[in-house]
Order: sequence, then C-alpha cells, then structure tokens
Amino acid sequence: MKWTEKKAFLLKSLSEHIAERRVDSLAVPFIERINSFAKYATSSSCSGRVILLEMKHSKKDARIIRSWHEEWTVNELSSEAENYSGKKDLWLFAQGFIFHVYCYDLSASIALLDFCRRNGLKRSGIISISRFPVVEIISTNYLAVPLIVNEKPLFAQDKLIELEMLALAKLKLNIRQLKKLTSTLTELTDILKKSDSLLWTKKN
Repeated sequence: MKWTEKKAFLLKSLSEHIAERRVDSLAVPFIERINSFAKYATSSSCSGRVILLEMKHSKKDARIIRSWHEEWTVNELSSEAENYSGKKDLWLFAQGFIFHVYCYDLSASIALLDFCRRNGLKRSGIISISRFPVVEIISTNYLAVPLIVNEKPLFAQDKLIELEMLALAKLKLNIRQLKKLTSTLTELTDILKKSDSLLWTKKN
C-alpha cells in the first residue's frame, strides 16, 4: 500500500468516527492539525479522561463504572465511589491524552518524536517499525489509586473528595497541555525541514 492510500484510508476512518461521535471533541483540533502535515496521519486517539474502574486481578476482567472527559460537578465522582456496591475492587484513574500517528518514513517518525520530547512528552515513542512507522504520543499526566479493595473502602469521605479534586486538577492540566501541544505544532515544520536536510546530507 502506498502512503497516499494509507493516509486516505485513515482519514476516511476518522471522518466516519467523527460522524458517529466516537472521537473525543477535545482531540479533534490536534488530530486535524497533525493530519494537515503531508507526512503524518492518525485516526486513533483519546483526549484524556478520568475513570472509575472495577477489576479484581487485571484490566482483562475490568469494567468502567463511570468516565469523564471534561469537568464535572464536585462530589459527583466521590458519591459514585461511595455508592459502589460491586464485588470487585474499585480504582480511580486519571489518564492523559494519547495519539497513534502513522508516519511517512522513519525520518518523519524521528522528527515527530523529537517534537514530543521538546514538549515534555518523555513517555512518547516509536511503537511500530513497519512500512509506515507509528509514533505513540502520550501524556505523562497520570494517576492510579485503589478506592475499594476486597469490598473495604480505603478512604473516608473527606479523603475521597480530596482525591476527586486531585483527579479533576489532573484532567484540567491535561486539557491545557493538549491545547498547548496543538498550538505548538507549527514547530514541527522546522524540525521536519532540519530532519530532511540532515538526511539529504548523509545520502550525498
């Protein structure tokens, strides 16, 4: 498959997902901006979220109880946790944004990774070296706390509310970071030019 065909396929999938409201609205500006570059394409994303997750042994047997992608009413999360009556353990997770970006070639993937590192996204990396390398852009913003273990609550109500406020702060920070990352994508143009120039110098 040629790059033009691969990108067309991804953009078509993205258009369908947006129409079906399967793409987080907060992620759309970044996705559209990255897809405007000739050497990149993505349809896979998550803008970040806070979730209450029930699980016993691993995420394979897990189920999301509630999820929030944007700000919520204070006490909403803590009340949900207090009223949980399941038999599994209950966890609170705050997860930052994540994007999987297909790249035209290895040089383009390294340039994108360089951009990520310059913007503090140190967990980002190249996760697939295939015909078109894939870069995972992932936020370092993360929180994981067990709330109920073996059907026993680990926190009193006041501490639950403190954890809720911490999770909310994490979500707000994630939204600000995503907006800033989108606005700084103009830097990627210069990084690509330098990468192409270096590659041309090595070949000649």
